[in-house]
Amino acid sequence: RHASVRILDRVVHKTFTVEPCEFTGERLPIAATKATPLGDLHVELYFRDSESAERGVAVCKDGTRVLRDVTELEQLRHAPWTDGRLEGVLDYSALGLSPGTRSGIEPDERLMTFLAAVQALEPAIQQAMASRDAAESARASRDILKQVHKAFVTALRELPASEYLFFD
Repeated sequence: RHASVRILDRVVHKTFTVEPCEFTGERLPIAATKATPLGDLHVELYFRDSESAERGVAVCKDGTRVLRDVTELEQLRHAPWTDGRLEGVLDYSALGLSPGTRSGIEPDERLMTFLAAVQALEPAIQQAMASRDAAESARASRDILKQVHKAFVTALRELPASEYLFFD
């Protein structure tokens, strides 16, 4: 996540630093950690402008991705997790992994604690997404109002003034 690569170009004598941009959206204003009896759940969620099926909210254990999308867990196949505009990471170090693999979570009390913590975050996530949608809608309405106003002003300028006195 926090990697950077330095490129030294000896021809032009310049050094470039390249850092990956993992998430492209706007970070949701929710708590970065959620305390549980078995340890903290680290939350990093972003809201994208457009829906995309290529990324979702990943589940990690100590920074290692366990599940590509949180909706792979049957208990989380509902909003807000199924919204294609949500992306990010849920990192929970207490998860138990299936032996010999990093892609399977043991269905035990640690998973239930994780699910309870994630489900407790849902109202805050839905509220943050709703307020962002409302702000976006208000901005779109203002833009439309400006365009309509501009169209009327332009039309009134171009009309013969003597024939349209009722627009004063």
